[in-house]
Amino acid sequence: MGYDQGFTAKVGVFGTIDINNENRFLTRKYLKNTNERDVRGQFLQLDGEAGIRAALGVGPLVTEITLVSLGYGTAWRFNDWNEIRDYWESASSGLGSTGWLDGGTAGQSLPANGGAIAASEPVVRMQSRDYLDEEERVWLGGGAASRS
Repeated sequence: MGYDQGFTAKVGVFGTIDINNENRFLTRKYLKNTNERDVRGQFLQLDGEAGIRAALGVGPLVTEITLVSLGYGTAWRFNDWNEIRDYWESASSGLGSTGWLDGGTAGQSLPANGGAIAASEPVVRMQSRDYLDEEERVWLGGGAASRS
């Protein structure tokens, strides 16, 4: 048990990069033209964000706010990606008719011109004490009273 009193202030840069890679394969052995039987498509998406974040802590509470943030996203479709998508969308049964393929992340990247945030809403949370689990703690203050 303890009582925490203190004041902390931090400002720093942050950044994230998200990579999404999807592969689709379509095999139609019933087609006469052997070149059209097996089609493959790939989708690659890159999203990123960078900015400046500040944190102000008083006692056990910390308030974080993003001061400036810039985001950018782009995506590429390779080989027969669009052909496979169109095939399943036009199918009267199978994956395309169930909406299963619609739940993917393909094509959900950030706008091509990116996004900018001037300041975000502050987020208040409890200060993390995860560092206490890294090593065994030892009491360094005062002598312990013994009971007989």
